Amino acid sequence: MESPARFAATLLLALAGLALIAAPALASADEPAEGIDYVRLDSPVTDGGGERVEVLELFWYGCPHCYHLEEPLQAWLEERADVVRFERIPAPFNEEWARHARAYYAAELHGIAEEAHGAFFRRVHEQGDHLHGRDALAAFYADFGVEPARFLRTMDGFGVNTKMRRAERIARGSGAEGVPAILIDGRFRTSPSRAGSREAMLEVMDYLIEKSRP
Repeated sequence: MESPARFAATLLLALAGLALIAAPALASADEPAEGIDYVRLDSPVTDGGGERVEVLELFWYGCPHCYHLEEPLQAWLEERADVVRFERIPAPFNEEWARHARAYYAAELHGIAEEAHGAFFRRVHEQGDHLHGRDALAAFYADFGVEPARFLRTMDGFGVNTKMRRAERIARGSGAEGVPAILIDGRFRTSPSRAGSREAMLEVMDYLIEKSRP
């Protein structure tokens, strides 16, 4: 019969072995879960790759969640400028969203998109002016130096049409049913609603970036 001391030693060794086996499982339980915190797309929506990981934000100016995401997302991006290549994609999911998307891309072609971006959000969510019509959009961007008639021509032009086709393809291929949605490396999609909060989504984004880095 085994002595009490020997039995105790054997038990301690067994428990230590179980702890070593359990440790990786506990570590993986802390990681974002595929299918819950993020999804892997059936087919990549962009080539991704490159020295920096591509991060795309699907957004709409009328979305309050997109508005409230702006500040934490920009702070997050500033800390990761050396590893992330960021691009906004205005999601053209319906007629009004597509009109805002055309305005965004027209502003981009005129070199004022970045300057006007925050002001557009504030006009909608702080002043209650939703800039529904084309004339209202052209008048808004006139404050940034583009003559309204010229802006409207740009909205209908070849350059914006080309950008809109790409936005439609990416938005449709992402499988997103709403905004904001974040696409990492063209292969993964997450969002505040999927991750549980804006803060949790940023942590999921960090995880996916590490997963995607060359």
